[in-house]
Amino acid sequence: MDALLSSVKGKTNSKGYFDSFSKNIFGEMSNEFEEMFTAGDGRELYGKACAVHSSSMLSFNMFSWISEKPFKYEDVEYNRVFFEVHLPTLIKTTPANMDVVLMGKNLTSGEKTVLFIESKFTEYFKNDSDQMKKMSAAYDDPEKYFTNKGAKWAKLIKEYRKKPSSSSNGYYDGIKQEICHIIGISNLRNPKGHKEFESYKSKYLCSQPEIIGNEKFIFKNILFKVGSKYSEEYKRYSEYEQIYNKLHEDLSELRENIDMAITSYSDLWPIIRDQMSPDRKVFLEDKYMQFAE
Repeated sequence: MDALLSSVKGKTNSKGYFDSFSKNIFGEMSNEFEEMFTAGDGRELYGKACAVHSSSMLSFNMFSWISEKPFKYEDVEYNRVFFEVHLPTLIKTTPANMDVVLMGKNLTSGEKTVLFIESKFTEYFKNDSDQMKKMSAAYDDPEKYFTNKGAKWAKLIKEYRKKPSSSSNGYYDGIKQEICHIIGISNLRNPKGHKEFESYKSKYLCSQPEIIGNEKFIFKNILFKVGSKYSEEYKRYSEYEQIYNKLHEDLSELRENIDMAITSYSDLWPIIRDQMSPDRKVFLEDKYMQFAE
């Protein structure tokens, strides 16, 4: 945080918040994107997005150009980007918000592909083993699920509530979110869940991706991996990666053929930087990537 604050040279308050999200982004935010962020609880842009360490603004700055110019990544050309996409989790509950959704086609097969991205900046620095225990009891009820795999989901979640101990290292709030997001993405594969997803388009009055449910689904958790000189924060990445990969294994039968992986903005940067405009590249290097591994 000291390094981030020094990079903005007194433009934030002592806690690292700008007086407007507009001072935390590259260029201007279009009305369409602003509507995506203000849908739902409506406070993202006027609270968390003002923080110099905002993960949502990190992802916005990194990906918001893709609707104007295609982005080629892992043999897929993406040409549409959405933010804060509402995904159905359980029946009669509020949706989960996915930070970024990219849509495109595989350059080899032509298969339609949807990339779901959960962005993390500094959140994963925490050791919070008790967070799984705070997951809503609604997830224990198989009847609350849109899918017929509700009993299996409930069993897995109960097991995860028991796993973390006070001596465990890792960002378990992130694991809790991953479970909710995988449920949300897998719901797009079944009629009941997909119907709920479609209802959000009229309820939240903002652009949402046109997903049929038979596309190739990829889910990536992209973390900002700090440089090794920030020793305490640096080791948190490997701690989270370890528990994330265990979750990946445990979800093998439940994730509905969804490719799932953890990666970093450092790994993404050499691929994405030369596909964006030179001035955006300089902005991102100065604001973020100079502190990355």
